[in-house]
Amino acid sequence: RRSGPNTKIRSDELSTYPEKLSSAEARFADAEASAESLHKQLADRNATVADLHSKIDIFQEQIGRLKDKFHSVNEDNLELSNKAQSHERKVMEADLHNKNLMDLVNKKDESVEQHQLRIEELMRENGELSMQLETSLGDCRRQVEAMREKSLLKERSGTARIDELEAQLGRVTSTTSQ
Repeated sequence: RRSGPNTKIRSDELSTYPEKLSSAEARFADAEASAESLHKQLADRNATVADLHSKIDIFQEQIGRLKDKFHSVNEDNLELSNKAQSHERKVMEADLHNKNLMDLVNKKDESVEQHQLRIEELMRENGELSMQLETSLGDCRRQVEAMREKSLLKERSGTARIDELEAQLGRVTSTTSQ
């Protein structure tokens, strides 16, 4: 047999295939590691989003309890107000019978005023707390949405990178097979 220039070229081409295959295998291993890392990051992001959802649920429960407490305070206020009105009527009736009870009436009026001031103060505080909680809930929702958007972007980027790496691998595998 005679070996010609074509045989030599073919022999040279074949001698580079093991190195190309080794390089392709290394790139494939890197791509797999990168894909695994991206999947782990995605899982971490999903865990963070789940944690934020849990916190939102807790905030909503707290807001519900504060609303219940606010309604309870309002009911107490109404009850106190009704009691105060009843006391005032009794004092007026007693004043007709006994002038000496006037001091007692004045003390009760002062007590009622203090209760009303305290009630107004509590209502203001409850209103402020409700507003703060609503603000916090809004902030949490915005954070969750931002995290969700970041996670989706990273997931899409990771998926695109995986697709790109798989396409490169397919081309390398196709080239290697030829």
